[in-house]
Amino acid sequence: QESSEETVSIPVLVSSDDLEDKTEASIAARRGPAASGAAAEDLSAGALIAGKYEIMKLLGKGGMSAVYKARHLEIDKIMALKVLNNQLANDEQSLRRFKQEAQAASKLTHPGVVAVFDCGTSEAGLPYLVMEYVEGKTLSELLKESGPLGLERFLALMIQVTDALAHAHLHGVVH
Repeated sequence: QESSEETVSIPVLVSSDDLEDKTEASIAARRGPAASGAAAEDLSAGALIAGKYEIMKLLGKGGMSAVYKARHLEIDKIMALKVLNNQLANDEQSLRRFKQEAQAASKLTHPGVVAVFDCGTSEAGLPYLVMEYVEGKTLSELLKESGPLGLERFLALMIQVTDALAHAHLHGVVH
């Protein structure tokens, strides 16, 4: 956005249930050591996913998945890569839920919802989603830096959040 207004993005695929630490994730993934059978949170910088996404660093992880900052090597673009934990990659229900989230979120186009660009399964058998990477601070970081939000700032942020959620709900996505 070109205005000086503070904005917040809602990553539909990165819920608070999925991430315990959202460092560098916004409110609102060269050949490397991506070893077969590695847990999603074990991917290290330099690991290569699907031959084109180079892991840069872990942004956050939770019970179901880990989210990485990654570079798309062919177009030299920074992305967010969500990788399902290998323990759940063979669980039909978890895999189905992961795919449903990808399909549903890929249909959403809204300034407060991160875009989904790609999905697939890594060479190590880990399902992944590729999403828009949005540079910014988490709400937690913002509160630590500035303390409680004033009413005007709180309302400005929450209007964006509820607008994004309303858009998702209108399209049948409940987050």
